Amino acid sequence: MHYWSEQNPHCMRQVEQQNRWSLNLGGCPAHYNRNIRQYLDEKFSIRVIRRESLFLWQPRSPDLTCLDFYLWGRLKDLLFQDKPTTRENMMGRI
Repeated sequence: MHYWSEQNPHCMRQVEQQNRWSLNLGGCPAHYNRNIRQYLDEKFSIRVIRRESLFLWQPRSPDLTCLDFYLWGRLKDLLFQDKPTTRENMMGRI
């Protein structure tokens, strides 16, 4: 477990009773309580991305994968560590 508010410097505390951490087990979906859905619909209208909304959250959206945060940047760093001289040289590295 990790404390979200301690690891994320951009986390802003807006509610005094807000929990300091959250737990997501194995990609389980968030709670889907009717009262919560009604509140979010009233507060944020069509800007809510959730199940059964106008705008669905894409299951394999790039902004949701760990690879975009580390792997692709690391591969690019390794690939361009020495500047490639030819196209064939570049293809060989990949």
